[in-house]
Amino acid sequence: MLRSRRIFVALIILVMVWAIRPVDSAAFEELDALFLLSGGGYADTLRAEEAIEAAGGRVELIFPNRVIVGRIDRVAAASLRGRAAIEAVEFGMVATAAGLNRPNLEERTAIEFWNDLVQNPTPEERSHLDHELMGSDALPAPPIHPALQNRRRPTQVLTPVMGGKIVQTVFFVESDGKIDKQTENWGKDWKLIKRQIVKGLRYWTRIAPKKMKLRFVIKFNKPNKSKTGYEPINRPSTDEGLWVSELMKKKGFPASRVGAAASYFDQVFAFNAKQAKKFKATGGAVSEFVVASKKDADGKFTNGAFGYAYLGGWFTVMTYDNNGWGPARFNQVQSHENGHLTGRALDEYASSGCSCKDKSANGTKNGSCAACSDTVCVMKNNTTPICRFTKKQIGW
Repeated sequence: MLRSRRIFVALIILVMVWAIRPVDSAAFEELDALFLLSGGGYADTLRAEEAIEAAGGRVELIFPNRVIVGRIDRVAAASLRGRAAIEAVEFGMVATAAGLNRPNLEERTAIEFWNDLVQNPTPEERSHLDHELMGSDALPAPPIHPALQNRRRPTQVLTPVMGGKIVQTVFFVESDGKIDKQTENWGKDWKLIKRQIVKGLRYWTRIAPKKMKLRFVIKFNKPNKSKTGYEPINRPSTDEGLWVSELMKKKGFPASRVGAAASYFDQVFAFNAKQAKKFKATGGAVSEFVVASKKDADGKFTNGAFGYAYLGGWFTVMTYDNNGWGPARFNQVQSHENGHLTGRALDEYASSGCSCKDKSANGTKNGSCAACSDTVCVMKNNTTPICRFTKKQIGW
Protein backbone atom coordinates (compact mmCIF):
# COMPACT_ATOMS: atom_id res chain seq x y z
CA MET A 1 0.00 0.00 0.00
CA LEU A 2 2.80 2.37 0.99
CA ARG A 3 4.68 1.53 -2.23
CA SER A 4 1.57 2.33 -4.28
CA ARG A 5 1.23 5.71 -2.61
CA ARG A 6 4.86 6.54 -3.32
CA ILE A 7 4.39 5.65 -6.99
CA PHE A 8 1.24 7.79 -7.10
CA VAL A 9 3.04 10.80 -5.57
CA ALA A 10 5.95 10.36 -7.99
CA LEU A 11 3.55 10.37 -10.93
CA ILE A 12 1.87 13.54 -9.67
CA ILE A 13 5.27 15.29 -9.42
CA LEU A 14 6.16 14.20 -12.96
CA VAL A 15 2.87 15.57 -14.26
CA MET A 16 3.48 18.91 -12.50
CA VAL A 17 6.99 19.19 -13.92
CA TRP A 18 5.67 18.36 -17.40
CA ALA A 19 2.93 20.99 -17.05
CA ILE A 20 5.33 23.87 -16.31
CA ARG A 21 8.12 22.81 -18.67
CA PRO A 22 9.02 25.22 -21.48
CA VAL A 23 7.08 24.31 -24.58
CA ASP A 24 8.89 23.00 -27.64
CA SER A 25 11.45 25.60 -28.73
CA ALA A 26 9.98 25.75 -32.22
CA ALA A 27 6.62 26.85 -30.82
CA PHE A 28 7.87 28.93 -27.90
CA GLU A 29 7.21 32.63 -28.55
CA GLU A 30 8.64 35.05 -26.00
CA LEU A 31 6.36 38.04 -25.44
CA ASP A 32 6.67 41.04 -23.17
CA ALA A 33 4.80 40.23 -19.97
CA LEU A 34 3.76 41.89 -16.72
CA PHE A 35 3.75 39.53 -13.74
CA LEU A 36 1.56 40.60 -10.81
CA LEU A 37 2.22 38.91 -7.49
CA SER A 38 -0.17 38.33 -4.62
CA GLY A 39 2.50 38.11 -1.93
CA GLY A 40 3.64 41.09 0.10
CA GLY A 41 7.20 40.02 0.89
CA TYR A 42 10.39 39.75 -1.10
CA ALA A 43 10.55 36.01 -0.44
CA ASP A 44 7.48 35.70 -2.67
CA THR A 45 9.24 37.75 -5.35
CA LEU A 46 12.15 35.31 -5.28
CA ARG A 47 9.79 32.36 -5.63
CA ALA A 48 8.08 34.02 -8.57
CA GLU A 49 11.43 34.64 -10.30
CA GLU A 50 12.34 30.97 -10.02
CA ALA A 51 8.96 29.85 -11.34
CA ILE A 52 9.12 32.21 -14.34
CA GLU A 53 12.54 30.93 -15.33
CA ALA A 54 11.55 27.29 -14.76
CA ALA A 55 8.72 27.85 -17.24
CA GLY A 56 11.17 29.16 -19.84
CA GLY A 57 10.49 32.85 -19.25
CA ARG A 58 12.84 35.74 -18.60
CA VAL A 59 12.91 38.13 -15.63
CA GLU A 60 14.14 41.63 -16.57
CA LEU A 61 12.91 44.30 -14.15
CA ILE A 62 11.85 43.75 -10.54
CA PHE A 63 9.76 46.31 -8.66
CA PRO A 64 9.63 45.14 -5.04
CA ASN A 65 7.61 43.40 -4.02
CA ARG A 66 4.71 42.62 -6.32
CA VAL A 67 5.57 43.46 -9.94
CA ILE A 68 7.97 41.89 -12.41
CA VAL A 69 8.44 42.84 -16.06
CA GLY A 70 9.89 40.19 -18.31
CA ARG A 71 9.14 37.87 -21.21
CA ILE A 72 7.33 34.55 -21.54
CA ASP A 73 5.24 32.43 -23.88
CA ARG A 74 1.45 32.60 -23.50
CA VAL A 75 1.05 28.86 -22.95
CA ALA A 76 3.81 28.81 -20.34
CA ALA A 77 2.25 31.87 -18.69
CA ALA A 78 -1.07 30.04 -18.30
CA SER A 79 0.67 27.32 -16.29
CA LEU A 80 2.08 29.94 -13.90
CA ARG A 81 -1.09 31.74 -12.88
CA GLY A 82 -1.93 30.93 -9.29
CA ARG A 83 1.49 29.41 -8.61
CA ALA A 84 4.48 30.80 -6.69
CA ALA A 85 2.52 33.92 -5.65
CA ILE A 86 1.94 34.81 -9.33
CA GLU A 87 -1.63 36.09 -9.39
CA ALA A 88 -1.75 37.31 -12.97
CA VAL A 89 0.33 37.47 -16.15
CA GLU A 90 -0.69 40.32 -18.44
CA PHE A 91 0.20 40.91 -22.08
CA GLY A 92 -1.91 44.02 -22.67
CA MET A 93 -2.89 47.27 -20.98
CA VAL A 94 -3.81 47.13 -17.30
CA ALA A 95 -5.77 49.40 -14.96
CA THR A 96 -3.98 52.13 -13.00
CA ALA A 97 -3.43 49.88 -9.97
CA ALA A 98 -3.55 46.62 -11.97
CA GLY A 99 -5.60 45.06 -9.21
CA LEU A 100 -2.93 45.59 -6.55
CA ASN A 101 -4.02 46.83 -3.15
CA ARG A 102 -2.31 50.18 -2.51
CA PRO A 103 0.67 49.78 -4.89
CA ASN A 104 3.88 51.43 -3.68
CA LEU A 105 6.08 53.85 -5.64
CA GLU A 106 8.02 51.15 -7.47
CA GLU A 107 4.90 49.12 -8.29
CA ARG A 108 3.06 52.19 -9.65
CA THR A 109 6.09 53.07 -11.77
CA ALA A 110 6.13 49.53 -13.16
CA ILE A 111 2.48 49.74 -14.18
CA GLU A 112 2.97 53.16 -15.81
CA PHE A 113 6.04 51.91 -17.66
CA TRP A 114 4.21 48.77 -18.74
CA ASN A 115 1.24 50.65 -20.19
CA ASP A 116 3.64 52.95 -22.06
CA LEU A 117 5.39 49.87 -23.44
CA VAL A 118 2.14 48.25 -24.58
CA GLN A 119 1.09 51.41 -26.39
CA ASN A 120 4.50 51.78 -28.05
CA PRO A 121 5.80 48.23 -28.57
CA THR A 122 8.13 49.09 -31.45
CA PRO A 123 11.67 49.92 -30.25
CA GLU A 124 12.40 53.60 -30.71
CA GLU A 125 14.96 54.86 -33.17
CA ARG A 126 17.68 56.21 -30.93
CA SER A 127 19.52 58.49 -33.27
CA HIS A 128 22.45 60.62 -32.15
CA LEU A 129 21.83 64.28 -31.46
CA ASP A 130 24.28 67.04 -32.16
CA HIS A 131 24.67 67.81 -28.48
CA GLU A 132 28.08 67.56 -26.95
CA LEU A 133 29.09 64.64 -24.84
CA MET A 134 31.40 65.23 -21.91
CA GLY A 135 35.13 64.87 -22.17
CA SER A 136 35.45 61.32 -20.64
CA ASP A 137 32.41 60.59 -18.50
CA ALA A 138 33.88 57.28 -17.29
CA LEU A 139 35.77 58.05 -14.10
CA PRO A 140 38.07 55.74 -12.13
CA ALA A 141 36.65 54.39 -8.89
CA PRO A 142 38.88 54.70 -5.80
CA PRO A 143 40.01 51.66 -3.78
CA ILE A 144 37.61 50.26 -1.20
CA HIS A 145 38.21 51.26 2.42
CA PRO A 146 40.18 48.57 4.31
CA ALA A 147 37.47 48.33 6.97
CA LEU A 148 34.88 47.50 4.29
CA GLN A 149 37.22 44.95 2.74
CA ASN A 150 37.62 43.23 6.10
CA ARG A 151 33.89 43.18 6.83
CA ARG A 152 32.64 42.06 3.45
CA ARG A 153 30.98 38.69 3.03
CA PRO A 154 32.85 36.07 0.95
CA THR A 155 30.06 36.09 -1.65
CA GLN A 156 29.74 39.88 -1.82
CA VAL A 157 30.28 41.35 -5.28
CA LEU A 158 32.74 44.22 -4.97
CA THR A 159 32.06 45.78 -8.33
CA PRO A 160 28.87 45.20 -10.31
CA VAL A 161 28.87 43.07 -13.43
CA MET A 162 26.43 43.17 -16.33
CA GLY A 163 24.86 39.88 -15.38
CA GLY A 164 22.78 38.37 -12.62
CA LYS A 165 20.64 40.53 -10.36
CA ILE A 166 21.73 44.15 -9.86
CA VAL A 167 20.07 46.57 -7.44
CA GLN A 168 19.87 50.16 -8.70
CA THR A 169 18.79 52.73 -6.10
CA VAL A 170 17.84 56.14 -7.50
CA PHE A 171 17.90 59.46 -5.59
CA PHE A 172 16.10 62.51 -7.02
CA VAL A 173 18.30 65.20 -5.51
CA GLU A 174 17.14 68.72 -4.72
CA SER A 175 18.14 71.46 -2.27
CA ASP A 176 16.27 72.39 0.89
CA GLY A 177 17.95 75.82 0.99
CA LYS A 178 19.68 75.34 4.35
CA ILE A 179 23.20 75.97 3.00
CA ASP A 180 23.02 77.15 -0.62
CA LYS A 181 20.32 79.34 -2.07
CA GLN A 182 17.56 77.09 -3.38
CA THR A 183 16.98 77.55 -7.12
CA GLU A 184 15.71 74.11 -8.21
CA ASN A 185 12.73 71.97 -7.30
CA TRP A 186 11.70 68.72 -8.95
CA GLY A 187 7.96 69.35 -8.89
CA LYS A 188 6.36 66.54 -10.92
CA ASP A 189 9.21 66.29 -13.42
CA TRP A 190 10.83 63.40 -11.55
CA LYS A 191 7.85 61.19 -12.44
CA LEU A 192 8.78 61.34 -16.12
CA ILE A 193 12.44 60.68 -15.37
CA LYS A 194 11.76 57.61 -13.25
CA ARG A 195 10.04 55.97 -16.22
CA GLN A 196 12.93 57.04 -18.46
CA ILE A 197 15.34 55.36 -16.05
CA VAL A 198 13.39 52.12 -16.28
CA LYS A 199 13.45 52.44 -20.06
CA GLY A 200 17.22 52.93 -20.03
CA LEU A 201 17.79 49.89 -17.83
CA ARG A 202 15.54 47.73 -19.99
CA TYR A 203 17.81 48.50 -22.94
CA TRP A 204 20.45 46.33 -21.25
CA THR A 205 18.14 43.53 -20.09
CA ARG A 206 16.68 43.30 -23.58
CA ILE A 207 20.01 42.90 -25.40
CA ALA A 208 21.75 40.77 -22.76
CA PRO A 209 22.32 37.12 -23.63
CA LYS A 210 19.70 35.03 -21.84
CA LYS A 211 22.40 33.00 -20.11
CA MET A 212 23.55 36.16 -18.27
CA LYS A 213 20.20 36.30 -16.44
CA LEU A 214 20.55 40.09 -16.24
CA ARG A 215 17.83 41.81 -14.23
CA PHE A 216 17.54 45.01 -12.24
CA VAL A 217 15.83 45.51 -8.92
CA ILE A 218 14.73 49.15 -9.00
CA LYS A 219 14.28 51.33 -5.93
CA PHE A 220 13.40 55.05 -5.93
CA ASN A 221 13.91 57.79 -3.36
CA LYS A 222 11.48 60.65 -4.04
CA PRO A 223 12.68 64.26 -3.94
CA ASN A 224 11.37 64.76 -0.40
CA LYS A 225 13.57 61.83 0.64
CA SER A 226 16.63 63.14 -1.26
CA LYS A 227 17.00 66.68 0.03
CA THR A 228 20.36 68.28 0.69
CA GLY A 229 21.47 71.63 2.06
CA TYR A 230 23.44 72.25 -1.13
CA GLU A 231 22.19 73.17 -4.60
CA PRO A 232 24.25 70.71 -6.65
CA ILE A 233 23.66 72.17 -10.13
CA ASN A 234 25.06 75.54 -9.02
CA ARG A 235 28.34 73.93 -8.00
CA PRO A 236 31.04 72.02 -9.89
CA SER A 237 30.54 68.27 -10.07
CA THR A 238 33.70 67.90 -8.02
CA ASP A 239 31.68 69.10 -5.01
CA GLU A 240 29.62 65.91 -5.22
CA GLY A 241 31.13 64.64 -1.99
CA LEU A 242 29.33 67.34 0.00
CA TRP A 243 25.81 66.34 -0.92
CA VAL A 244 26.40 62.64 -1.57
CA SER A 245 27.86 62.28 1.93
CA GLU A 246 24.91 64.17 3.40
CA LEU A 247 22.39 61.92 1.64
CA MET A 248 24.21 58.77 2.75
CA LYS A 249 24.23 60.01 6.33
CA LYS A 250 20.46 60.47 6.15
CA LYS A 251 20.20 56.86 4.95
CA GLY A 252 22.05 55.72 8.05
CA PHE A 253 25.56 55.53 6.61
CA PRO A 254 27.70 58.33 8.04
CA ALA A 255 31.44 58.16 7.40
CA SER A 256 31.96 57.22 11.05
CA ARG A 257 30.01 54.00 10.47
CA VAL A 258 32.62 52.90 7.93
CA GLY A 259 35.90 53.68 9.68
CA ALA A 260 38.70 56.21 10.07
CA ALA A 261 39.28 58.52 7.10
CA ALA A 262 36.31 57.07 5.22
CA SER A 263 35.19 58.98 2.12
CA TYR A 264 31.78 59.50 0.61
CA PHE A 265 32.64 56.72 -1.84
CA ASP A 266 32.93 54.38 1.11
CA GLN A 267 29.57 55.56 2.45
CA VAL A 268 27.91 54.76 -0.88
CA PHE A 269 29.66 51.40 -1.06
CA ALA A 270 28.38 50.48 2.41
CA PHE A 271 24.85 51.54 1.48
CA ASN A 272 24.98 49.57 -1.77
CA ALA A 273 26.26 46.51 0.10
CA LYS A 274 23.21 46.64 2.34
CA GLN A 275 20.92 46.87 -0.70
CA ALA A 276 22.67 43.94 -2.35
CA LYS A 277 22.23 41.80 0.75
CA LYS A 278 18.60 42.81 1.23
CA PHE A 279 17.59 41.95 -2.33
CA LYS A 280 19.83 38.88 -2.75
CA ALA A 281 21.75 40.50 -5.59
CA THR A 282 24.19 38.29 -7.46
CA GLY A 283 25.51 41.05 -9.71
CA GLY A 284 26.09 43.78 -7.14
CA ALA A 285 24.35 47.07 -6.32
CA VAL A 286 24.78 50.67 -7.44
CA SER A 287 23.29 54.08 -6.72
CA GLU A 288 22.16 56.82 -9.07
CA PHE A 289 21.89 60.51 -8.19
CA VAL A 290 19.70 62.56 -10.52
CA VAL A 291 20.07 66.29 -9.90
CA ALA A 292 17.26 68.80 -10.45
CA SER A 293 18.32 71.26 -13.18
CA LYS A 294 15.21 72.40 -15.06
CA LYS A 295 15.80 76.12 -14.42
CA ASP A 296 19.50 75.91 -15.09
CA ALA A 297 20.46 77.39 -18.47
CA ASP A 298 22.38 74.41 -19.84
CA GLY A 299 21.61 71.49 -17.51
CA LYS A 300 25.28 71.21 -16.55
CA PHE A 301 27.28 71.65 -13.37
CA THR A 302 29.43 74.80 -13.25
CA ASN A 303 32.47 72.86 -14.50
CA GLY A 304 30.59 71.58 -17.57
CA ALA A 305 29.86 68.04 -16.36
CA PHE A 306 26.33 66.70 -16.67
CA GLY A 307 26.31 62.89 -16.82
CA TYR A 308 29.07 60.60 -15.63
CA ALA A 309 29.69 57.31 -13.87
CA TYR A 310 32.47 55.59 -11.97
CA LEU A 311 33.78 52.60 -13.93
CA GLY A 312 32.59 49.50 -12.16
CA GLY A 313 32.20 51.81 -9.21
CA TRP A 314 29.34 52.62 -6.96
CA PHE A 315 27.33 55.43 -8.44
CA THR A 316 26.45 57.61 -11.39
CA VAL A 317 25.41 61.28 -11.47
CA MET A 318 23.05 62.78 -14.03
CA THR A 319 21.07 65.99 -14.40
CA TYR A 320 17.43 66.45 -15.38
CA ASP A 321 18.14 67.64 -18.94
CA ASN A 322 21.73 66.40 -19.40
CA ASN A 323 23.02 69.36 -21.42
CA GLY A 324 20.62 69.31 -24.41
CA TRP A 325 19.75 65.67 -24.55
CA GLY A 326 16.62 66.62 -22.63
CA PRO A 327 14.26 64.64 -20.39
CA ALA A 328 12.59 62.88 -23.36
CA ARG A 329 15.95 61.27 -24.22
CA PHE A 330 17.11 60.72 -20.66
CA ASN A 331 16.95 56.97 -21.27
CA GLN A 332 19.66 57.21 -23.92
CA VAL A 333 22.10 58.86 -21.53
CA GLN A 334 20.96 56.42 -18.84
CA SER A 335 21.87 53.41 -21.00
CA HIS A 336 25.29 54.89 -21.75
CA GLU A 337 26.11 55.59 -18.10
CA ASN A 338 25.02 52.13 -17.02
CA GLY A 339 27.42 50.75 -19.60
CA HIS A 340 30.18 52.30 -17.46
CA LEU A 341 28.63 51.70 -14.06
CA THR A 342 27.46 48.11 -14.25
CA GLY A 343 29.38 46.95 -17.30
CA ARG A 344 32.75 48.71 -16.95
CA ALA A 345 32.58 49.57 -20.66
CA LEU A 346 34.88 52.31 -21.93
CA ASP A 347 33.93 55.51 -23.76
CA GLU A 348 34.24 55.39 -27.54
CA TYR A 349 33.48 58.96 -28.68
CA ALA A 350 36.24 61.26 -29.86
CA SER A 351 35.93 64.01 -27.24
CA SER A 352 36.48 61.44 -24.49
CA GLY A 353 40.08 61.19 -25.64
CA CYS A 354 39.77 57.42 -26.05
CA SER A 355 42.58 55.44 -27.63
CA CYS A 356 42.42 52.17 -29.51
CA LYS A 357 45.21 51.00 -27.21
CA ASP A 358 43.05 51.45 -24.10
CA LYS A 359 41.98 48.25 -22.40
CA SER A 360 39.00 47.53 -20.17
CA ALA A 361 39.21 45.91 -16.75
CA ASN A 362 39.07 42.45 -18.34
CA GLY A 363 41.79 43.25 -20.86
CA THR A 364 39.60 43.92 -23.92
CA LYS A 365 40.98 46.61 -26.23
CA ASN A 366 38.82 49.62 -27.09
CA GLY A 367 38.51 48.66 -30.75
CA SER A 368 35.37 50.78 -31.30
CA CYS A 369 37.04 54.03 -30.23
CA ALA A 370 36.38 56.83 -32.72
CA ALA A 371 40.12 57.07 -33.36
CA CYS A 372 40.06 53.72 -35.19
CA SER A 373 36.41 52.93 -35.94
CA ASP A 374 33.36 54.71 -37.33
CA THR A 375 30.87 52.17 -35.95
CA VAL A 376 27.75 53.49 -34.23
CA CYS A 377 27.36 52.27 -30.66
CA VAL A 378 25.72 52.98 -27.30
CA MET A 379 29.08 53.87 -25.77
CA LYS A 380 29.94 56.21 -28.65
CA ASN A 381 26.72 57.91 -29.72
CA ASN A 382 24.15 56.94 -27.04
CA THR A 383 22.40 55.06 -29.85
CA THR A 384 20.80 51.60 -29.96
CA PRO A 385 23.51 49.24 -31.30
CA ILE A 386 26.13 47.69 -29.07
CA CYS A 387 29.54 47.11 -30.65
CA ARG A 388 31.34 43.78 -30.47
CA PHE A 389 34.25 45.25 -28.49
CA THR A 390 31.78 46.69 -25.98
CA LYS A 391 30.21 43.25 -25.54
CA LYS A 392 33.61 41.79 -24.75
CA GLN A 393 34.42 44.59 -22.30
CA ILE A 394 31.30 43.86 -20.25
CA GLY A 395 31.89 40.13 -20.28
CA TRP A 396 29.41 39.00 -22.93
